[in-house]
Amino acid sequence: MYDPARDTWQESPPRPSSLPKKPNLDAEEEKAVDSKNGSKNESKSGTPVSSRAPSEVPSIRDSSADGSFSRKQENGGETDKYAVRQHYNSRPNNSTQERKKSTIFGVRSFNNFVKSLLIDMYSRPHDVALDLGCGKGGDLLKWLKAGIDGLIGVDIADISIEHAKDRFAHMRSKCFWVDFCVGDPFLDRLEDIVHPDAFPVDVVSCQFAFHYAFETEERLRNALANISRVLKRGGKFIGTIPDSEQLVRNLKLGKKQWGNSIYRISFEEANPTGTFETLWGNRYMFHLTEAVEDVPEYVVPFEGFVKLAQEYNLKLERHQTFMKFFHQAVRDRDVKKVAEDSKILNRDGTFAIGEEQLEACAVYAVFAFEKV
Repeated sequence: MYDPARDTWQESPPRPSSLPKKPNLDAEEEKAVDSKNGSKNESKSGTPVSSRAPSEVPSIRDSSADGSFSRKQENGGETDKYAVRQHYNSRPNNSTQERKKSTIFGVRSFNNFVKSLLIDMYSRPHDVALDLGCGKGGDLLKWLKAGIDGLIGVDIADISIEHAKDRFAHMRSKCFWVDFCVGDPFLDRLEDIVHPDAFPVDVVSCQFAFHYAFETEERLRNALANISRVLKRGGKFIGTIPDSEQLVRNLKLGKKQWGNSIYRISFEEANPTGTFETLWGNRYMFHLTEAVEDVPEYVVPFEGFVKLAQEYNLKLERHQTFMKFFHQAVRDRDVKKVAEDSKILNRDGTFAIGEEQLEACAVYAVFAFEKV
């Protein structure tokens, strides 16, 4: 288990002896799991320990059930919510074997490994977690291994939510309750999407999605207000976002488009100063082979993000590029062994993933805030 205060890896505290042993799971994500094989990763019994049992949380509530979506004008920019929703709803729900044949299998493995480490660092046994932009429930096994009591998943893509519910239904071990809801967590009040009795939560996770909040000031402030309001004091807000420093470096080189055969980032105009007039609305198009087809995304100017988050009682604890985060983690022998078993590292410590896939992974950074 990672100790962010000491910036070191520590042995996980023992779990209660009454809890059963870790279930035998066979999904591909298991290889990108917690750094230790200690008691934190053991499964809990099927009976939730949390006072917020599944029966107390209503079934899915779709704030966009009528199919109407705001295409609101703000600061001269048209919201891309509809385009993003349509894109993710149209993605196929591939099987584990199909994903293994993917040309970006290395990207998926690396990204899952990073997310697993981040979830392990900032969640604790018996936590209740909120996953914003949960998609098809790809992190369910990560939360299972974290030993949580309950998970609330929110996403604007209704078909993705149906896939998430189906994925949970087919899990061999269901050791925590879930509530998957359709809604826009960056625009709607979370209490209007999820039953308010489900809050507060111990950890909020937003993986590869929080940059969509940076479309407008309204969306960004509402997202931060939502997170701060439903998160316990001392709770964690974690996520993965595009690394703004890398974007700025390329812009300063006079580029407005860059990438390789795996990914591509395209700005409409060159920005040789690498500066932005506002914290929001700095749009570019992103393409990732077999995954993202020219979807609009937004720069996350990180220093401004940190300052604004402070207004909502969110204090920065961690911000690192994927590569720095990964290299620091694999100093631990057990973590390195998992990376080797996941075909991310070779036994000699070199990467088993191709250079172009690694370059696509290096686009991102991790963050963690604490509610104060």
